[in-house]
Amino acid sequence: MAIHSSIQLDVEIIEEEESSNEIEYEPAAASKNSNSISRLSSNTMEKKTISSKSKRYCKFNKEWIKISKYASFLQERRSDSSLAHCCVCKSNFSIANGGKYLIDRHLEQASHKRLAAIEAENKSRLMFDFIHPPSQLTSMIAAELTLVYHGIRHAHSYNSQSCTVDVSKKLFHDSTIAKNISCGRTKARELAVNVLAPYFSSKIIKAINQNHFYSLSFDASNKGHKKMFPFIINYYTMERGIVRSVIEVIEQPHETANHVVASLREVLEMNNIDIKKMTSIGADNTNVNYGQYHSAFSLLKSDFPNLIKGFCDLNQIKFHQIEKCIDFLRMDIDRDKLFDEMSILQSKFKELNSYRESLSRQISQYINNDARSVYEEFNNDLCNESHDEDNLIHKPTTENHEREMEFRSDQFWSFLLAKSKPMCIEMHKIISYVYSIPCSNAFVEGVFSHMKSAWTASRNSMVNETIAAELKIRLNSTMACEDFFSFAQTQPQLIKCAKSQQKYSFEKKRATVSVNINREGSLRVNIVLL
Repeated sequence: MAIHSSIQLDVEIIEEEESSNEIEYEPAAASKNSNSISRLSSNTMEKKTISSKSKRYCKFNKEWIKISKYASFLQERRSDSSLAHCCVCKSNFSIANGGKYLIDRHLEQASHKRLAAIEAENKSRLMFDFIHPPSQLTSMIAAELTLVYHGIRHAHSYNSQSCTVDVSKKLFHDSTIAKNISCGRTKARELAVNVLAPYFSSKIIKAINQNHFYSLSFDASNKGHKKMFPFIINYYTMERGIVRSVIEVIEQPHETANHVVASLREVLEMNNIDIKKMTSIGADNTNVNYGQYHSAFSLLKSDFPNLIKGFCDLNQIKFHQIEKCIDFLRMDIDRDKLFDEMSILQSKFKELNSYRESLSRQISQYINNDARSVYEEFNNDLCNESHDEDNLIHKPTTENHEREMEFRSDQFWSFLLAKSKPMCIEMHKIISYVYSIPCSNAFVEGVFSHMKSAWTASRNSMVNETIAAELKIRLNSTMACEDFFSFAQTQPQLIKCAKSQQKYSFEKKRATVSVNINREGSLRVNIVLL
């Protein structure tokens, strides 16, 4: 048995050797074919492995985030480049086997669409909470301006205005304007100084430049250790008749003629008002202002030859008196045209007086009671409101009726000139000149009463700029507080200034400091206010 098995083993070994020898001694053509087949098979296997690897292991591409449809939700997963993060679904998903195809498939899922719609709604709601539509924003700014205007007209402090805003938010919490309004102490002061006061002053300066003549009145009053000079401008318009306005309030510690004239020139230049159109100056302290040798009048007379001292009586309007007035005022008037205009005005006066409606009522409707309110406002002491209320309650009805029948002469001429066709230009020059001259300096004294009520002991730390702005707002506007809100919404320039950041003083006056060292070694510091 052993011999048989060994023989079999030898036979098997021999067969293996023969098979190996057969392989070794194959013809050359067969070996070449096998080599080419093995190369082709190896190349195809390599290609298959490469292609399978690229499909199986896709990596996140940062350029995908820049695509508009992916930008709202797609984020990179830095710890694993085969994953992508969806910020809408707050989940990760694999992109290893599909890349952008899998991103598109995630985008089309119902759960993703539902969450994306909810997020878009929340974002739009939050956006409208902070970004208000133009009409609502205009109403909010107009409301802030109205609160500041109301507070200044009634001598409220800026702390009181800030508290009023906070209370309004609680009381009217369901109002969009009330709950979003912001008008603290600093903002209220800046709106008064850098928005409202310049706005009213610009309207006055525009009216003065459009008219022919004006006069300037001033006086001095002490407030503690300060000496304040309010400058009042008096002019005539066809819309309101005589208008008196506060053009500037400055501090001037000296009352000499040179300092008074220098301040007067500075005020006119600051507001771009032509000094050649000034017809008169009104002031107290006669020796300083109207002395014979060295006074404000003599200093102005050297630069303004037409400035005169005198009086022209115009109680009775007749043509020969007008001619005397022209000679006295040294005005350039066409007398022939003036005579024709006088005839037109006389005939127009007879026509208006023949109407069933009284002349006083016609004038009142034309002026819209604006000029009357200006006139009455400064004849009454606004600081004592209880006294005014008693006068209104106990005033006899006969006195009220008599007052209704009265009208001012300047209002009468405004009404008559406006109704006359063609326009009486020469007569308008004379009327503008005559009514530009104030009858007294009482209006300036009334400014000190308003200054006293605004500059109280509890507000004695106010700077001059603030008190000047408050006086301009109080005295240059006669509009009721409830009407100012509607008015402000129709003034785009006013809304634009209130909306701008330039209304704040620290934005308007940014100081730039430059330091230079001279050759001698001395230090020089330059500070420039922008």
